[in-house]
Order: sequence, then structure tokens, then C-alpha cells
Amino acid sequence: MGLAQRAQRIVDERARQRYAERDAAERQRQADAAEVFRTHLDRERAAAFLQISTHRLKRLMAAGAGPACIKRGDTKQATVRWPLGELERWKADPRGYIAAHNAASLAD
Repeated sequence: MGLAQRAQRIVDERARQRYAERDAAERQRQADAAEVFRTHLDRERAAAFLQISTHRLKRLMAAGAGPACIKRGDTKQATVRWPLGELERWKADPRGYIAAHNAASLAD
């Protein structure tokens, strides 16, 4: 024996609302991920943007002479991303960028 017709309609409507909410949340999550992918570059894309090799970018990073990056996690092998704005500033004037970055860290 099933639910009454009116009760079944209410259950169906609530289910449709839940599915619509889940769908909207998933679309928003995908849009956010696409925005981060567009504005934060991984090592290969950052090196290509700067027109240098990935190995050179790693060396610059280790020496503290490259553009500032964001580490996504606490582990040693967590992924690293570079904000596009930082890459553009470093590419425009690497020495000036490093000097400004060092001056800012000394002020802290």
C-alpha cells in the first residue's frame, strides 16, 4: 500500500527541490573550480607563462627569487599554485619584484 496521492505529490516535490539544490551547488562548485584554474597556474602553466623551464622555476622557488606561490596543503608534497597577478608582476620586473618582496618581509 502506497501513500495517498496528495502525500506522494508532496514527497515528489520535496525530492525535486533537493535535486535542484544539489544541482545548483554542483554547478557553483564547478564554476568556482574553473575560476581558480583560470587565475592560479600550476607549475607547468606558470613556467610556460614565464617562458622558462619548470626546472628553472623550481630552482627560483627554492632560492626565494621567484614569484610568490600558494601551497595547497600542509604536507611536503602538497600542490603549489601561482596567482596570475604575481606571475605578471614578476615577469614585468624580476629584480624589482624580489626587492619589493624582500623589503615587505623585512618590514614584518
